[in-house]
Amino acid sequence: MIFNFILPIYLIGSMMFFWPGMMAYKPQEMFIQYSALLFFVISMIEPAKREINNKYIGFFLLYVFCHVLLLGFDVKPRMQMLNLFLVAITIKIVAERVDLELKRIGWVLLVFCLVNLVLIYLQSINQDPIFTSVHFDKMPEVDLVGLMGSRFAVGALGALSMPFIYLISPFLCVIPLVLVVIGKSSTLALSLVLGFLFLLWFDHKRTFWMLLILSASLFGLYVALDYGTGQFHLRLNTWREGFRYLAGTHPWTGNGLGSWADVNFFHVQDNGEPKIWKWAHNEFLQVVFELGIVSAFFIWFFLKDKIQRLVLYTKRDRVIFASFFILMIFAFFHFPFHVGRFAGMSAFIFALGEANADQA
Repeated sequence: MIFNFILPIYLIGSMMFFWPGMMAYKPQEMFIQYSALLFFVISMIEPAKREINNKYIGFFLLYVFCHVLLLGFDVKPRMQMLNLFLVAITIKIVAERVDLELKRIGWVLLVFCLVNLVLIYLQSINQDPIFTSVHFDKMPEVDLVGLMGSRFAVGALGALSMPFIYLISPFLCVIPLVLVVIGKSSTLALSLVLGFLFLLWFDHKRTFWMLLILSASLFGLYVALDYGTGQFHLRLNTWREGFRYLAGTHPWTGNGLGSWADVNFFHVQDNGEPKIWKWAHNEFLQVVFELGIVSAFFIWFFLKDKIQRLVLYTKRDRVIFASFFILMIFAFFHFPFHVGRFAGMSAFIFALGEANADQA
């Protein structure tokens, strides 16, 4: 009972840009940390519905522990390791207690998406009740960010919410689609469209083929319009630089947790100012950069195990897989695991995958 009350608060609270006008990374990081402690307390009170064990996650965490202890026992790696372990605790506790009837979560996310759309409308007419009152002299114009703090986060909310809203009605998925369009991210648009088409294949094959042709045409146009601001070539250049740096340092064991940000990869913007890439915009690359090629084997075996245990018998199974699929595309082009705003939702999706595999 306590868990079912706390979970929606955790999902919405972790995604909100709840300190307007501030860089929210640290407050959001604290939210995820303290939520893990709260979940642990709940686990001492409320019995588990199932027992969850994943040896691949376990071995990966053991590798991280030894890596930090032996190769990078500094403040930043230790903090990164603690965050990783706290999220792992969250995944296990949530997976053991989550109710897999997910329509209630769909309603929660639908309402949150609608609230964001209302606030975005107010921002579009310069009547925003939250952000305009904060440092107005420094930011007289408010961007269309809803409660999410950035357009990128608005699009991510839409993409990650879509599968759960699909459980209520496929027609309601137009709401997260609008958020993705406002977010102006080609990769998030791609992830939402692929996830929606995957779900539609099982339920409405005729509609699937019609939408496949339409969405392919529209997405091609969307990418063409977004290419100039989508930073695709900058991502490729940065990834290439990351691989070169890794090859010249410690390719097998990596450079340590948090080391990507320390290198300060950058490109020069049109105004002549450098823009530093604190994140790789590719979570898989960043893990390998920081933990070495050895960590890629853990990722490979984890994903392989996921595919081997994949079940798609019910709509619930397909929704959980679609959410994980969207998250993986998101992680390949962005950094959801490094921003507290989406670390909570990511942990929830991982937990659903573990719980559903146990039910199969």
